[in-house]
Amino acid sequence: SSDRTVKLPSTDVDGVLTTKDSSNSLQAVSGVSGSAFSNRNLLINGGLLVWQRGTSSTTDGAYQCDRFWGAGTNITYARSTDTPAGFKYSAKLTYNANDLAIGQPIELCATGSSQPMVAGNTVTLSFYGKVDSGTEAVTCSIRFRDSKFSSSNQVAFTSTDSNPTLTTSWQRFTKTFTIPTVGGTNTMAAFEVAGIGRTAYFTGFQIELGSEATDFEHRSFGDELHRSQRYYYHSYNYGVYP
Repeated sequence: SSDRTVKLPSTDVDGVLTTKDSSNSLQAVSGVSGSAFSNRNLLINGGLLVWQRGTSSTTDGAYQCDRFWGAGTNITYARSTDTPAGFKYSAKLTYNANDLAIGQPIELCATGSSQPMVAGNTVTLSFYGKVDSGTEAVTCSIRFRDSKFSSSNQVAFTSTDSNPTLTTSWQRFTKTFTIPTVGGTNTMAAFEVAGIGRTAYFTGFQIELGSEATDFEHRSFGDELHRSQRYYYHSYNYGVYP
């Protein structure tokens, strides 16, 4: 029946999305740390829900979990139910004397266009990982590329953050990258975690605009399946592997 005054925080507070300027005017809010409220994860199937091709592979460089390839001589790349709280599946990469890697190519909207990534701005990677014994330092990279495993015309994203060291406990790791100018022939932003020298588990991959890692965005199975089917579609029932 009458006006009410709402007091807004004058400094950044975790979980608070609204803020004010020096004149106490409410500022427009577009998202969390500059990212969208939803669909902020640039990766597809980051929670490793969709496995259309099967649940285990020994083929170097092949996809198993949708959109995520696994690479390494004598690799075994399989679905696992060993996960941190809130996740159903992880990818288990079994080590056998040769370093392993896992990654995903992020399709650009058009050749030579990095939209919505802007040169000079940042993106932040986050993921959950662990190893079955000891500790293991791994390298995380993003590169604009012409094709998945080709270094021709590649342009590397830069970072001053250290690379993660996996332990036997599930942890969430983050790394922020500065976006370079995309090459005119580049078709993807190739993300990978490499130098894996122990049997390791991964899930909850997220790459988002900005310099802060927000909570993992859990999209529905149907949403992730639909996105994955742009790249691979099979004509038999899901969960059936003829």
